[in-house]
Amino acid sequence: MIEEMVKDLTLDYLKDTEVGENLQKAMRGIEKAQEVAVAYINDDSSDKLKTMKIGTVLTFSVIMKMANGKAINEFSDQDWKDVALDIADYAIMQDGQQYSISVFLAYAKSVDASVEVLEARGISAEKCDAIRAIADKVCDLSDQLKAIPNC
Repeated sequence: MIEEMVKDLTLDYLKDTEVGENLQKAMRGIEKAQEVAVAYINDDSSDKLKTMKIGTVLTFSVIMKMANGKAINEFSDQDWKDVALDIADYAIMQDGQQYSISVFLAYAKSVDASVEVLEARGISAEKCDAIRAIADKVCDLSDQLKAIPNC
């Protein structure tokens, strides 16, 4: 009986306090790390392919942060955590088809960001529109790839 009361009080304390919130965050982080580790171990891709996927996602994640106005030497701990989560989510957790779609869409966003820089530097609208058309075509092809089941 006393044991039940202690358990109930402990659960209430953990639910209703900052300590409990932090513990729940830590548990979610551990759970995510376990999922990523299992996905990495179960991935039968070659180590070279795994490394390439991780490097590609790392590059795009950093480029996108820089395109949003942050210099790499200004990245906070949270920025690097975001990059690590991108790697986990896109390079490790996704299957090959979904990974490819994610990379293509990141490439399209990167091209669009580049066009904005070119426009700001006074490059002609005709040239910028031609470059932007590349991003649009990549998005269209990514949509087509999404429609193919388990390719």
